[in-house]
Amino acid sequence: TGQDLNWVLKADPQDAQAYCCRGVVRCKIGNYREAIADFNQALRLNFQDAIVYRNRGKARSVLGDHQGAIADLNQAVQMQPKDVLVYIARGNVYRAMGNYLGAIQDYTQALQINSDEAQAYYNRGIAYTCLEEIQNAVEDYQRAGSIFCEQEDWENYQQVLNSLEKIQKFSPESKKQKYHLLRQRLLRMVGGYWEIAERLIQQNKDYHPGMSDEWYLQKVIDDLERDRNR
Repeated sequence: TGQDLNWVLKADPQDAQAYCCRGVVRCKIGNYREAIADFNQALRLNFQDAIVYRNRGKARSVLGDHQGAIADLNQAVQMQPKDVLVYIARGNVYRAMGNYLGAIQDYTQALQINSDEAQAYYNRGIAYTCLEEIQNAVEDYQRAGSIFCEQEDWENYQQVLNSLEKIQKFSPESKKQKYHLLRQRLLRMVGGYWEIAERLIQQNKDYHPGMSDEWYLQKVIDDLERDRNR
């Protein structure tokens, strides 16, 4: 925790790794300026680690210093060319700068290192959407959503569904992919027994006739989630 790291640094103000760790903690709670100060101190103490540059780059980007962020992330790539997170972070900065092709190139590089990196698919989907390459975007969102579902990362899974919904008017395929992702999640929730899901869907059709197939899937998911949290 941050308090523990404060204690460590009080005992040893030359602990470069502790500065790096505290910087990461400060990023997570939104204290980006203080985080950058910690990363700077870590680097002054010769803690030359790609993690420091990657995290300082992300913090700089949040504060709008895109050029500084790119410089840090370039350094991180040189030090750790197989770090998927560096390419995703740099891709996000390029996307924030409006350099969508550069962003796509970095996300693609990340996927060449790890073809199951959901964040790379998701962010590449956003970049494709910005370029109005909707079919490519739908395919990436679908892949990202499927992986998030397998990981039970429901927060990011929901972000994918929201992104698919935003482009439905441009692509009927996005509506179909959203349906498949909802179906995938429901199947996991009923332990792979689709006959259970079908029974629950039919019950809702009896109670709420005339709704869309997507609506029934979401309703059953919400009901199961509510019952699980009781």
